[in-house]
Amino acid sequence: RAIFSGFSTPPPLAMSVMDAAECLAAASDLILDDDFEGAVEQFTLALEIEPGMIRAFTGRSTALQKLGRHTEALQDANKAIALDGSCEVAFFRKGTACFELEEYETALAAFTKGQSLLKSSGKAEPRGRNYDRWIRKCETEIEDDEDELVPENMVGSGAGEPAAAAAADVQPPAAPPRPSIKYQHYQTAGHVVVAIMEKKLKKDEVSVEIEDRVCVVRISREGSEPASLTLHLWDSVVPAESSFVVLSTKVEIKLKKVGDFQWDDLVNSGAARVVTAVPSSSAASATPYASKRDWNQVDKAMQEELEKEKPEGEEALNELFRSIYSKASEETRRAMNKSFQTSGGTVLSTNWDEVATSDYEKERQAPNGMEWKTWEGKKLPMKEEDK
Repeated sequence: RAIFSGFSTPPPLAMSVMDAAECLAAASDLILDDDFEGAVEQFTLALEIEPGMIRAFTGRSTALQKLGRHTEALQDANKAIALDGSCEVAFFRKGTACFELEEYETALAAFTKGQSLLKSSGKAEPRGRNYDRWIRKCETEIEDDEDELVPENMVGSGAGEPAAAAAADVQPPAAPPRPSIKYQHYQTAGHVVVAIMEKKLKKDEVSVEIEDRVCVVRISREGSEPASLTLHLWDSVVPAESSFVVLSTKVEIKLKKVGDFQWDDLVNSGAARVVTAVPSSSAASATPYASKRDWNQVDKAMQEELEKEKPEGEEALNELFRSIYSKASEETRRAMNKSFQTSGGTVLSTNWDEVATSDYEKERQAPNGMEWKTWEGKKLPMKEEDK
């Protein structure tokens, strides 16, 4: 590794630390090239040389999450936190790993701690953190898990009260038991989508039977009592064009409508049915489940607030770079990342054709009056200045 002469020279470093730093740099380059398996290997080598290297733990956690290995990513984040309880990025990595593992309370605590550490440091929030949005997402998932109202019905614009309200004045002698299977639904112009809110089911534990006006769901989870749900649908569906899929967080059933009109409800309660034409925009505006939260609008509002702020000085320059990066193509982003990192922060290029063929570690550049040297003081070759 190299430094500019003129800066204070750090104490001599052991060769093992330098080797670990080289592995760390190689791993960062591999992440930029989307080679996450290779990055994990390099981060692991760095940790074998220097077991207490926090950046290697947080970096490997990042690469593992890219590979979908969230449990291992969480373990690395926890190891980094154990080494340094004030490592903000470790708490962020822990939060994202826990969120993917559906440990929302733990994720919320990690994001809250990370945001607190970032604010106390006085640093600007790095691009991609967006703590506020992650915290809101955790809170929403926690609220949904605690919500015992079944079902939540969502209908298109202009729809009235659910048809079941017609029988509201008929009071049963005793409250019926809650359905053993929770579900939600939404609809588009041509489909009704039902979400069975059961997590971590295996495919062989679920059966779904779809007929013209009936949908039956049966769940037989090992160690639990079998449960079933029978939905007498509001209108006819096409069984041959309907389907279901078992996901880690739910079972999603997609029912093909016979007619392209708005259903008043998911189930037929016996009330008179009123066919409502579906507006052409309804398919685009439909959002999953009955949530009243429009995350697209939330993000848009946050972006508008950020754009109203006018940073000054160094922060204005950083904001300019962030703006260029956020609007750039994937190729331009790769050029910016690689040129800046491999040049030691002396080059920032948006031209990938140039960056792909350049070796900034050999064609070194330094600010006027400075030069590149090794830790031992040996001068390194530099790119000749333009005459």
